[in-house]
Amino acid sequence: ADRRIAARLWEAGERDAAIEAWIRLVAGIPGALEHVNLDSLYAIAYPGAGDLAARIAAARIAGGEFLPDRSFVDIRGRQHSLSGYRGTKLVIIAFSPT
Repeated sequence: ADRRIAARLWEAGERDAAIEAWIRLVAGIPGALEHVNLDSLYAIAYPGAGDLAARIAAARIAGGEFLPDRSFVDIRGRQHSLSGYRGTKLVIIAFSPT
C-alpha cells in the first residue's frame, strides 16, 4: 500500500509525504530498498541531505513506547508476559489454528 500511496503522492507533487511513505516501505520490508529508487528520489526532494540511511533506521525503531503488558501462552503451554522481556529484543510470531 505504501508503494502505491507514495507513487500517487509523488505524481501529485507532494514529495515530502511521498518520501515518508517510501521510507516506511523500505523500513518495514527487508530488501525493499533494492527495488525502490529511493536514493534518487530522496536526492531530488532533499538535495545535499545525506541522512537517508538514518531516517530509514529511525523508521525501523518503534517510537520508544512500550507495548501494553499482555500475557500469552507459547506453543509448549508456558505462560509469558511482555513485561518480562522489557529491555530485550523480542520477535513474536502469532498464528491461529482456526
